[in-house]
Amino acid sequence: MPAPSLVDPLTCGEDLLQNAARISELAPDHCVGCADYHIRSAAHRCAPIPKGIGFDRPELVKLVKEILAEKAAAAGSIEILIPGSADTGILATAAHAVAVLGQAVLDRSRITVIDRCPTPLILCREFGARHHLAVDTVQGDLVTTPRRFEADLILVHSVFRFMKRANQVKFLNKLGSWLNATGRLIVSNRLRLDEELETESEFRKRTAANLAIKKSLAAGVLAMRESPQIVLERLERAMLDSEGRPGEFQSLEDVRALIAQSQLQELSLKQLSWNVEISPGNSFMRHRAHAVLGRRC
Repeated sequence: MPAPSLVDPLTCGEDLLQNAARISELAPDHCVGCADYHIRSAAHRCAPIPKGIGFDRPELVKLVKEILAEKAAAAGSIEILIPGSADTGILATAAHAVAVLGQAVLDRSRITVIDRCPTPLILCREFGARHHLAVDTVQGDLVTTPRRFEADLILVHSVFRFMKRANQVKFLNKLGSWLNATGRLIVSNRLRLDEELETESEFRKRTAANLAIKKSLAAGVLAMRESPQIVLERLERAMLDSEGRPGEFQSLEDVRALIAQSQLQELSLKQLSWNVEISPGNSFMRHRAHAVLGRRC
């Protein structure tokens, strides 16, 4: 069966069932303490409830196209950097946006993905090969890596929440040092506006997603390397892995305060909100911050 088309706005070239199956093969052998997280993340993307990139992909595609439009109209290569990635979700989003700009633009674009875990990097390389993309991967810590880049666009999705506050400004400045003079940085991160409500709604969402995955495994729709029992045990262990992350933002002002401490300039900052129905009468709110930053003049 051919891979989903890169220009399809619904899939952006991703086969989520295949992704989950492949991560179930890779994570037990390559992850160091993060296999539950990667397997849960990929499996839950197969459930009929949005998560992560499932919320703001259309908005991100629009932003990437707008930012790269001028670069696409000129000659020369286009360098895109993705620091941190659980699977192929962010890579596919960026690649789709570039593909929509035209094959000639895609042909002169390179996307580099950085992560400390090899599991998503292998998945990203395989995604690139399937779609004939120029995809590079770098394994290393985002804050301490000595690598240098000259990026036209950096896309950071759901990364800051994993970092201690003390490291966030340092990381933001490092990202800024990786931009070329006219480059842009897009930051998308969840906002936990009400800690108690966020915790309760996340528990309900993951409970419903786990049930959907259990049914998919039983029906043979989702095929994982490990037995359904082991997969479901992983999902249960990961139920509360979003709690206690050190770098969560509680408001747009949290994000604005971080930017103000950095060497970057705020070009735009807004809050996006969604009301998501799990089942009739069972819904939750999800909020994200979207920031576009550039180097200070």
